[in-house]
Amino acid sequence: TITNLALQEHIRGSILSYGAMTMIVEPLRSNNTLVQSKAALVVASLACDVNGRTELRNAGGLEPLVELLHSDNDEVRRNACWAVLVCGKDEPTTHELCKLGALEILQEINQSSSRRNSFSEVAVNRLLDYN
Repeated sequence: TITNLALQEHIRGSILSYGAMTMIVEPLRSNNTLVQSKAALVVASLACDVNGRTELRNAGGLEPLVELLHSDNDEVRRNACWAVLVCGKDEPTTHELCKLGALEILQEINQSSSRRNSFSEVAVNRLLDYN
């Protein structure tokens, strides 16, 4: 899978060179929770490079990613939290995530024992560190 391939830096760079982050925006907007979950997982796998985060930001992918934080599906929400955590590694991306309401949504998630997950807790701290 792409997520497994993305573990290797040179392959990840190749995947990104084909515009993967631009192509993932539409699946992030899907109504299918399986597609949403897998798309967020791909973002989490590819966003560890600044080029990937920049491409996602420029393609308008942060907005649908933040929307997935509202999901009632645990896996979608967990993978979206993971992707936000990974995306929150630089100031421009973190600023945009916060502008889109990610910090507030994550704080709401963390207040709920049924919606909170390990990634949501760390993602809040990441956004606070870079914002």
